[in-house]
Amino acid sequence: MGQFGGRSFQEILFRYVMGFCAAVLTAFVLGSFFQTQMLINGITNLGFDIPLTVRVSTALRDFWGMGVGGSVGFFSGYLGLILAAFAFALPTARLLIATRNILKLIPGFTVVQPFLERIAYPAACAVAIWSIHYSLKTEYPAGTFFSGARGPFGLMLQILAGGVGGLVFSAFALRLVRTKAANDFG
Repeated sequence: MGQFGGRSFQEILFRYVMGFCAAVLTAFVLGSFFQTQMLINGITNLGFDIPLTVRVSTALRDFWGMGVGGSVGFFSGYLGLILAAFAFALPTARLLIATRNILKLIPGFTVVQPFLERIAYPAACAVAIWSIHYSLKTEYPAGTFFSGARGPFGLMLQILAGGVGGLVFSAFALRLVRTKAANDFG
């Protein structure tokens, strides 16, 4: 196969796949943790005292329950939903970044363009998480599978988890770009 900035196609693909996996797992771990803590917070608001050890052990059990251990009738819980959403969101963000030269024709876009590579992946992943919750709430209006995200604060925490997952992917992708540029010009 050909070389891309001193790297083989396999090296670049491997890095993107690793970045994708890291982004999905980061968003899932944070989202699951936030979900658990929102539910525990609801219990403490009723006047019950929840020790730290119970909070931690519950969060660890929920990683399994919201991931591959629990199923709510489609794929395999929240982990599967995040995987599917990010599989659409990250390539879409990459396409937006790749078309930045075309977008430079838009008046005023040059001000935003330098930050595009830094914000496209986190923004895409945050929107992907929002779309998961919006879709489920629209399909099942009586409630949501993720009760920790029913309120605006819980939903914002889930969206934050998606954004952090996008930042993780961005770190992988931007490192590839920086390494490629260093190889091309150094």
